[in-house]
Amino acid sequence: PAAGTATAAVFYPKGWRRLEVRVAGQQGAARDFAAGVVTAGGEHVPLGDGPVFAAPITRLAMHVDRAARVLSVIVDAVLLLLLTGLCVRRARQVVASLPARPAVLALGWFAAVSEALWYAWPFAGRVAIQLGGDDPLTYETQARDIVLNGPLMLMGATAGHAEAFYYQPLYSYVLAAMHGLFGEDLFGVVLVQRLLLFATLIGVWWSSDRLFGKRTARCSVAVALAFLYLVVDHLSVEPWARRLWTETVFVPLIAAWTCAMVAVAASPGLGAAVIAGLAGGLAVLSRSTVVLAFAIVPLLLAAARRRLRHPWLPVALMIVTAGAVVSMATIRNWVASGTLVPVTTSFAVNLYLGNTPPDSVPGHAVTEHRFYEWFAGDDRTRIAVEFARHDPFGFARNLGRKALYSLGFFEPLVTG
Repeated sequence: PAAGTATAAVFYPKGWRRLEVRVAGQQGAARDFAAGVVTAGGEHVPLGDGPVFAAPITRLAMHVDRAARVLSVIVDAVLLLLLTGLCVRRARQVVASLPARPAVLALGWFAAVSEALWYAWPFAGRVAIQLGGDDPLTYETQARDIVLNGPLMLMGATAGHAEAFYYQPLYSYVLAAMHGLFGEDLFGVVLVQRLLLFATLIGVWWSSDRLFGKRTARCSVAVALAFLYLVVDHLSVEPWARRLWTETVFVPLIAAWTCAMVAVAASPGLGAAVIAGLAGGLAVLSRSTVVLAFAIVPLLLAAARRRLRHPWLPVALMIVTAGAVVSMATIRNWVASGTLVPVTTSFAVNLYLGNTPPDSVPGHAVTEHRFYEWFAGDDRTRIAVEFARHDPFGFARNLGRKALYSLGFFEPLVTG
């Protein structure tokens, strides 16, 4: 319990017994634990040197253990070679029976999985130390709380007294799921994140093919591969897969959302709209500022579908589906903190950091304009909004510098 003590008794007949104890405590409970004997007078006596017997391991047992390990490695290697031979033989049969395009895709996936396994192998069974005060340690800490204490991610507080999401919420849950599936080390995490980069390449190729044709699709994949592997230093995406950043799921979700919206623009059905809503909603949960895209995307989709019957119906379904996905964060924030926060409380910080005005832009207190009281009550939001109001051309130029920054040209926005 949160306060006091809890005890449990087990009655054993006379003799030696192997005792295994598992303890679970509530959030905020003390972590003190003791096991012992209850005397005839009701006194609790912790186990000590007398009743506890430590069995030493003999030299023979050590030699047998080493021999068993060597033998198990040999058996595993033989089985893996046999399985690899069978898989290669079957894969050749399947590829030979496929048309050219699926065959290339199947070979691409085989190469991607092999490369991802090779890339992630150094992380197997090893501890990866995260730097204090940095995003990876925060996401790892939140993922651990989700695994141990449930999906509300209360971080030791009680429901109604925890904090609303500040960091982007989706990645902590993805990280928790990968740890739950693959274990404590980062092998499974790096493996999945490496495969997500390949999935992003597929999204780039598919959407480019549908929009502009095969030649442009091939060029876009070539550029993406260069950006993934060949560009050096900080401009390369290659190190992303081994770092615990929300971008490792955000970028593939943006690619998936783009593919789904391309399908919505051309398809009379509603299935692509649901997929687009799921991908868009998850993209918002992985980077909350993406919610601003919903001010433009529905209009663009409706314009693209203007010649189709019911042009607004799939667009509205996409918005409703995305809203249902995002509402999971809103509900969690309400249950955990008792405050109404749609996604994260860091939206104002992100808005301000990307739109810091020059000194020439005037500033006003929130109370000076009724407009700010309901729309931009936070000081950082107000400053960014004032930048757009009082210097619209400067704000537009800033958007242009941010567009260059998003394409990898950092100097126009961040000098040096």
